[in-house]
Amino acid sequence: MGEFKDDMKKIADDAKKLASDIKKRTEEKFEEFNKKTEEKEKETTSNVEKSVERVKEDYKEAKKNFDEKKEELKEKIDEKIEENKKK
Repeated sequence: MGEFKDDMKKIADDAKKLASDIKKRTEEKFEEFNKKTEEKEKETTSNVEKSVERVKEDYKEAKKNFDEKKEELKEKIDEKIEENKKK
């Protein structure tokens, strides 16, 4: 009967060790996953920030071009008005 008890104790000890190993590996994988997720979030944030900056620059350039064209058109209209006044 002592042998059976010893075998059961060994099985229980092995089960505890296995459970501990599984817990440790699970925690390591979870930490690895969190680290990768954090890196992806930083990368995505960086990409979004770069995109926002590009859009701002594109907007500034488009506004500048629009203002230049508007001014050119205004000058042409003013010239036409002056021409019509002289006629």
